[in-house]
Amino acid sequence: RITITADVRFTPPVPSDAGMVVVDISIPTGFAPVAETVAALADSRPSIKRHETAGRKVIFYIEDMTANETVRLQFDAAALHPVRAQPVSSAVYSYYTPAWRAETLSAELTAR
Repeated sequence: RITITADVRFTPPVPSDAGMVVVDISIPTGFAPVAETVAALADSRPSIKRHETAGRKVIFYIEDMTANETVRLQFDAAALHPVRAQPVSSAVYSYYTPAWRAETLSAELTAR
């Protein structure tokens, strides 16, 4: 098992609240999100209004983020078989202003 951590900070180009922020976290090849840890995270944060798992992605919808607010999202993923996973790209964006977007790459992983 690995723990996936995403620290999301809303830094708009102009002073503004986000309304809704979408965090689209990619899971490395050869891993699958552990559903109960994703659900526990969503249940523990009232600001997470919705979450879904789509293949190797976990998507969170966070309501009412304010400028410079930081939210930490952590959940587990389990290796399905031995694998050396390449970095994957995850994204975060404002639901109502999708041009306000950021992406990042994960680390390379090896599961034995």
